[in-house]
Amino acid sequence: MNDTMSRSHSRSFLFPLLAVAAAAVTPQSLVQAADRSQDLQHSQKVAFSDLNLTKAQGTVTLYRRIRAAARTVCGPLDIGFADERADWNRCVDDAIADAVAKVADASLTDYHLLKTNRSRTSLAHR
Repeated sequence: MNDTMSRSHSRSFLFPLLAVAAAAVTPQSLVQAADRSQDLQHSQKVAFSDLNLTKAQGTVTLYRRIRAAARTVCGPLDIGFADERADWNRCVDDAIADAVAKVADASLTDYHLLKTNRSRTSLAHR
């Protein structure tokens, strides 16, 4: 069995998104985060063995799955508080970036950079 086939059957990751999200929490939101901690998932499995990442459609589908998982892991958003919205957006952005890095697929990385208006140079300085 070639490397591509063996990888395609075992491609699913458990992204530790909450660990990345914790870095986005500010002291002001710690009380709110503690209140919501029971609702938060620490990670969410994102499977993609059914996707062909050499095709644009597969890359876009995986990115959407990662984004949905990040939004779930970062928890519900109370849109009434601007500070909380900024923290939530940072949490989601950081979780997506972490997941994309863990997949380590050039097409997915390029798509992420396109979606976030970044270059490979800015990614290296992260």
